Amino acid sequence: MAKAIVIPETGSPDVHSLKDKTVPSPAIGEFPIRNHACAVNFTDTIIRRGDMPEGMMPKLPRIPGVEGAGLVEAIGVGVDGFSVGDRVAWMGPIGAGGHGSHSLVGASRPTRIADNIDFSTAASIPVNAMTAYHMPVNLGGAAAGKSVPVRAAAGGVETMIRHIAKHLAMNFIAWASTGKAGPCQSPGCGSCDRLSQGRYGRAGHGDCAGPWS
Repeated sequence: MAKAIVIPETGSPDVHSLKDKTVPSPAIGEFPIRNHACAVNFTDTIIRRGDMPEGMMPKLPRIPGVEGAGLVEAIGVGVDGFSVGDRVAWMGPIGAGGHGSHSLVGASRPTRIADNIDFSTAASIPVNAMTAYHMPVNLGGAAAGKSVPVRAAAGGVETMIRHIAKHLAMNFIAWASTGKAGPCQSPGCGSCDRLSQGRYGRAGHGDCAGPWS
């Protein structure tokens, strides 16, 4: 029997409850994924608290979770390029039901993951990666030689921005608290052109690491 975490009403984390779940048959272009890991995102938290912007709050009860990783369990009509048993990470819309043993997703949403990447790591990447790409590339006009200043640079989205900046031959300028400076200079993440440690915006606790183009 499939299982899922359900938000029956708004409130504290204690409102979460584990329920049995029926996995619907895939529609054209869909397939079910047997989740081995899922991620908790800000969207999941503000829905549970009832703090979504006016007009955007989904109806409850609801299964939270918009990203996960697991195994393709079946193939629906019109799905090409995937096979039963493929290891995938996926990101879906609100309502994708990632905090359950199974999620039904469109064929355009999953991405295969390598055998040496564990499911927990894979499940934490899609939303971070899409956000990190959207901000500097789609909104910021990212290009080789330009600089990208990032605050709280040890965070998930910010770490992914660093990878993207390295790939695009950009300069990465970081602010991070003293205790989190290490991850900003970790191997495999490219060079940090400027690193200001401490708390941003307070005298004596790190300064603005400019200039940038």
